[in-house]
Amino acid sequence: MKILVPVDGSQNSLKALKYAINLAKGLTAKSSIVVINVHDDSSFNYINQFVTYEDIKNFLIENSQKEMKPAQKLLAKSDITHSFIIEIGNISETILSIADKEKVGLIVIGSKGRSELSDILLGSVAHRITHKAKQPVLVVK
Repeated sequence: MKILVPVDGSQNSLKALKYAINLAKGLTAKSSIVVINVHDDSSFNYINQFVTYEDIKNFLIENSQKEMKPAQKLLAKSDITHSFIIEIGNISETILSIADKEKVGLIVIGSKGRSELSDILLGSVAHRITHKAKQPVLVVK
């Protein structure tokens, strides 16, 4: 089974990844984990007049690479087949799109991400994923 785990550098997303690793180890079928990190670039629209989109994109990719490092370390210690995806766009829509594209059997996501304020104002990514995903979703607290 292919398991998709969104990570954002938060402790909750790393807990979800640890859970997915243990789950994959316990499955009898060969399993793999796809780790995705998505940054929403819409909040950078107002600075387009000062920096190029390419600079913004490079900045976001750099942040994603930093946020992926703990996940890379965790997976390097396991014998689970894995891959990493970095995307820029609407976070929930991108996660759902990648879940379909990668034909994952399960999405494992942390209950809260890096921004508790956005959870209050916009509704959490986990909430949107659980309601819109075609795949089963496991939310880890």
